[in-house]
Amino acid sequence: MDCDVMDFKEIADDVEAVLQNRDRVREEALSMARSVIRLASDSIRMLHRGNIDSARKLAGEATERIRSLWSLRESCPEIYYTGFIHDAQKEYSESMISIATLTDEEVPGPLELCVDPVAYLNGMCEAIGELRRSILDFIRAEDMSRAESLLQTMEDMHVTLVSFDYPDAIMRGIRKRIDGARGIIERTRGDLTTAAMQNKLEGSMQRLREKLK
Repeated sequence: MDCDVMDFKEIADDVEAVLQNRDRVREEALSMARSVIRLASDSIRMLHRGNIDSARKLAGEATERIRSLWSLRESCPEIYYTGFIHDAQKEYSESMISIATLTDEEVPGPLELCVDPVAYLNGMCEAIGELRRSILDFIRAEDMSRAESLLQTMEDMHVTLVSFDYPDAIMRGIRKRIDGARGIIERTRGDLTTAAMQNKLEGSMQRLREKLK
């Protein structure tokens, strides 16, 4: 009987060591994930303010943490495939895609960013919303050419997203985000069309005033 009790204690000690290590890794990963989300958010904020260097610097800081989280795929898969790491990768992908599209750089893929492909696609959905914000800024600045170019980019991103037809269990509910992105694109096209018509009308009125003079 005493031997059996001792055996169970040894088993419990072994299990405790494993669980303590997992708990430690989880806490470290959670801290990094929260940091990535904060840095990605700040990076996008700087991007919209036109401070590209700061946006890239913040994204670079997030990159270091993303790569650390990526390494958990093999060492601690039970931690890696949790929701909070997916969310961090999504926000990071949104930031990197937004920076690339708004600075006319080549958009990096999920393997280059060290993120899960589904998290990447979710980030692309979110990036469409960021492009709308930029388009509205360009409309106010009367840079219609740039606004139209970004609208085409939004369309291209949406075409890419709808090409993946897999169950929600795999895609993590991305279908709703894709539908939302479609709505964002349509509203943006409407805003751009209205602005173009207004500019055309103002141009016609200006020419008329010049003739009357």
